Amino acid sequence: MLKAGNLDRRVQLLRRVTTHDGLQRVESWTALGSPRWCSRKPLAGGERGEGAGRHSFARYSLWLRRDSVTRTLTAADGCVIDGERYELIQPPLEIQRREGVELLVEGTGETWHA
Repeated sequence: MLKAGNLDRRVQLLRRVTTHDGLQRVESWTALGSPRWCSRKPLAGGERGEGAGRHSFARYSLWLRRDSVTRTLTAADGCVIDGERYELIQPPLEIQRREGVELLVEGTGETWHA
């Protein structure tokens, strides 16, 4: 059961959108609904890149209540927590029978502002 007291972080869900500006395709992110409460638990982190281009990343497990927006999430979606953008690293997982969803996310090192 997802207890309200454990849902202590605000998360903004995002969907990747592709538009055409007349010359080329442009990918960006759009907010899905309003921010919602989630529980965030750290998973293993690490580093990517080579030489001076190396950067660290964080992985988290997010638990959210299931609703009309979270039911539509795919592995191509993302989210923002505390101004940092994360991408889903696999499709959402169902928590108990339709009670919630678990998102496994990885930090991108990018900030996002609405």
